[in-house]
Amino acid sequence: MPVGFFFYMPDPALKQWDKEDKGLKKSGIAKKDRPIKPERDSAYPTKTEIALGLLKEFKVAHSLIKIKGVLADALYGEKAFMDEAVKESGGS
Repeated sequence: MPVGFFFYMPDPALKQWDKEDKGLKKSGIAKKDRPIKPERDSAYPTKTEIALGLLKEFKVAHSLIKIKGVLADALYGEKAFMDEAVKESGGS
């Protein structure tokens, strides 16, 4: 997935659903009576997907540079991200 120099923009449908869901939840509406969460639109990648895409692009564009480590803050520090980052960086 080429990412280039795109910036993060949340999925508008998910953002609207989240806002509505929070309001309904606050009003005491049971989960079964609230609208279901819509599927994420792939046109709006998550920050984690963007970060992994940038790592992949860097690896292709700068194949002579050996990545020795990937550091991530708590936002990206989840296991799935770190596993993929390690795979993309050649096991570092």
